[in-house]
Amino acid sequence: MTAQFLPEGEDPARTFAFKAIDPASGATVGHIQLLNVDRTSGWEVVGRVLIGPPYMRGRGLGEAMVRAVVEVAFEQLGLRHLRLHVYDFNEPAIACYQRVGFRIQEHMPDRVVVGGERWGWFTMTLSAEEWRERPERQGSA
Repeated sequence: MTAQFLPEGEDPARTFAFKAIDPASGATVGHIQLLNVDRTSGWEVVGRVLIGPPYMRGRGLGEAMVRAVVEVAFEQLGLRHLRLHVYDFNEPAIACYQRVGFRIQEHMPDRVVVGGERWGWFTMTLSAEEWRERPERQGSA
């Protein structure tokens, strides 16, 4: 399956929303956003990453979406750093982000209460410099 990434949203100065489309059916199968884009701060947020239909998960679509949004952030928008928060129990998502190059910077245990349970998260980061130095990027810049 290949994904097509289409920007959406009304405020391109602060939020960039993308959707992944299944070319066979034309259905939206995932989405991802760059949030709070402020080119002066140097730190932007990757968020609201979701692969919608459960049967589409585990096929590499999430990694393709993250790679595509990182490419947009660093190459098209000229951003310098990305960060994201991921629940500490979401091992598939953590592994996906690490494959793209994100590193865990901080663990915030018991950060939120959901349905009476306390959930923690990791803050993960990736700089444009780190991303450009990744072996799979060599020769493609």
